[in-house]
Amino acid sequence: MTNRPRESSKGRLVEVAILSKVERTFTYIVGDELADTELDYRRVLVPLGRRLVTGMVIGPGVPVAEVTMKEVRDVLDPEPLITPELLELARFAASYYVAPLGEVLRTMLPPGVNVESYRALELTELGRAAMHNAPDKLERALLALASRGPRSAQSLIKAVHGARHRHLLQMQRQGWIEPIERLKPSVRPRSARVVTLSAEGAELDVEQLVHRAPRQAAVLAALAGGGGRIFAAELARIIGPCAASLRTLRDKGLIEFHNEDAPRGPEACADLAADEPAQLSDEQQMALDQLEPALEKREFRPCLLRGVTGSGKTEIYVRLTQRALELGLSACVIVPEISLTPQLVSRFACRIEGQIAVLHSGLTPSERLASWRSILSGKVRLVIGARSALFAPLRDLGLVVVDEEHETSFKQEDGVAYNARDLALVAARQAGALAVLGSATPSLESLYNVQRGKLEPFVLSKRIDDRPLPEIRVIDMQGRPPDPQGAAPALSDELIAGLENTLRAGRQSILFINRRGSAGFVLCAQCGHVPSCRNCSISLVLHRSTSRLHCHYCDQVQDAPTKCPQCGGTQFVFGPPGTQSVQQQVEELFPKARVLRLDRDTTRGRAGYERALGSFARGEHDVMIGTQMVAKGHDFPNVTLVGVLLADQSLALPDFRAAERTYSQLVQVSGRAGRGDDAGLVLWQTYAPEHYAIKAAAAHDLIGLLDCELQMRREADYPPFGRLALVRLSATSPIKAADYANALAEIARVLARRSAGWIDVLGPAPALVSKVRGRYRWQVLLRGRGTKALSPFVSQLLRRAAKSIKISGVRIQPDVDPISMF
Repeated sequence: MTNRPRESSKGRLVEVAILSKVERTFTYIVGDELADTELDYRRVLVPLGRRLVTGMVIGPGVPVAEVTMKEVRDVLDPEPLITPELLELARFAASYYVAPLGEVLRTMLPPGVNVESYRALELTELGRAAMHNAPDKLERALLALASRGPRSAQSLIKAVHGARHRHLLQMQRQGWIEPIERLKPSVRPRSARVVTLSAEGAELDVEQLVHRAPRQAAVLAALAGGGGRIFAAELARIIGPCAASLRTLRDKGLIEFHNEDAPRGPEACADLAADEPAQLSDEQQMALDQLEPALEKREFRPCLLRGVTGSGKTEIYVRLTQRALELGLSACVIVPEISLTPQLVSRFACRIEGQIAVLHSGLTPSERLASWRSILSGKVRLVIGARSALFAPLRDLGLVVVDEEHETSFKQEDGVAYNARDLALVAARQAGALAVLGSATPSLESLYNVQRGKLEPFVLSKRIDDRPLPEIRVIDMQGRPPDPQGAAPALSDELIAGLENTLRAGRQSILFINRRGSAGFVLCAQCGHVPSCRNCSISLVLHRSTSRLHCHYCDQVQDAPTKCPQCGGTQFVFGPPGTQSVQQQVEELFPKARVLRLDRDTTRGRAGYERALGSFARGEHDVMIGTQMVAKGHDFPNVTLVGVLLADQSLALPDFRAAERTYSQLVQVSGRAGRGDDAGLVLWQTYAPEHYAIKAAAAHDLIGLLDCELQMRREADYPPFGRLALVRLSATSPIKAADYANALAEIARVLARRSAGWIDVLGPAPALVSKVRGRYRWQVLLRGRGTKALSPFVSQLLRRAAKSIKISGVRIQPDVDPISMF
């Protein structure tokens, strides 16, 4: 493929957003070959500089005087890949979060849909002749590898030990290889065979086949019951192996085969308990009676559903969704964690007829693309998933639900730093839809918006069937003796006794500790040396199961020391415990207990969460030990004990939201206990029992926490009374990172002086974790008084910096309304 762009000055013009971090959009001309082809909202292949890249046609182009337009090379989609509503949401997100429109669109689309050209090296006839007699053995090896097909220069050098770019240049000068342009393939949707009844098959009396061909009769009956079409895999699941019968029926002309996109549906979640329609409480019925009219009127109505854990918020979500679908509308339900999707999907799937699309990062790119296309076609009108599910191309959106709306996981940290909770309200407003934010521990911003009249409140103050909230006991760990390794004790006597009583009663327990591994660090008792990551400014975590030290930022791994590399000492002190060490202690104390550990080390792979949660729901484990994955959203009626280790851990973080997050975390994980017929008991182990956040959580005093936090934030102009924007930057050179940060902060101060004191510039300063994956990290914090958005200021700052700061190799990441200050 040639890389020479075709140029023209006549024809239809289109505006194209390049699906990458390119600041502006471009106008291209549509040549004669595509003159009659619809291009709006489709991906196209266009030249950009010396490459071919993927763009999205977003509307008609505007001619630029005295500029010869480059031509659209190809259209990649026969049908639109986005909707006008999705483009409108992308434009808002690009403006608010200070990101290129093309990058926002790429974030919204399923991964792997980009097509780009790259330069490859192809063997010539001269090179083929020289392959066996070239004087240099490295060149002979490179020629032999190139003979298998065009390869990039980087892959050739990587595959042949000792090869350098100079060898390739020399071979190119001799005419042995030549550069060509190749296209990286785009992901394709997963397809599956679909069986449909033919006209003749639909008219056949199945009873004629029952006795002489029962399997064929079963196939036809299943097809008739499924509306005349069914996936072959689903058919085999219903009636068993039937490939031979299908072939026979096809040869008779009774059925037909074809392939369709096969989105991954909720079948993977079938192990979890089914849900039956519940008798609504008075509070639930009142909320539904007031919310359903918004669906019928197609009006934007933003609401906050605050309900204690176990009060039946999910039942309201299900019934609102059922009503929306009855009205011909579509619905989107998003959750903060992948681990919450299996149980939630099961609750919906057993109550709602029709296909449900599941969207989250645990699916393969082909599965996500298949789901995307099925949603876009209108075959699917209910989408459930993590934050990216918000971007599903649903038409006639009538309902948006954000479950656990307080969770920080709704904020995207990499790439476009959007907050799915906030964008959900924007999407609902644009569509005229009902928006329901739900939580047992709403964010302070949402509670403040209730006070200001921006969110309509609905409260579920009681658990289903008036079940009591679990009893909470706060265990003071101060003064407790360390374990034999010198570390703080993981399990208190009270928690050990609680586990013993729960096991004896045949009930289940959950232990929550927000730390993986066996020990947070390893410290030499003689000189104080702590092994740290060579790529990141953080100590390595001990995993005793493998006797290795891990970095949980860049995944560096090394053997655990047997002696100190600094002084040669052999005595070590171990830092705070993690899930591995807690599992080991529980198994030692209770050898007959069936223990399940749920963290990122044990649930890798797309089906890891479903398998683990399903097995616990079936009662195959007595104790589940986990990190954030076990803290919220799950409903296990047999769990009567919840233990929280290091309950005050998050209070030590240098973040103004630390107390709020601690409160939410403690209340959420405590809510996993006592959701069945038996009362629940919750034990919190803490070194700060008198902290106001812990005392408020123990008393379920959300309003008390709100009053205390709002007073402090009002004095500091922190959200919700002020706005924040964080400009993060990183470089492989610590000097470049520091110099750029200082120059950026100086430009920000100059611009801030023109704001009449409305904006403060704080920093620059190194990030809390100042080095990650070999890159040195700095940040500049911008604080605005009042609720006016900081986006225009950040946009102006970055434009000015790009023009005036001449330091290369620095990555800039704006974060408007940051959640994490790290």
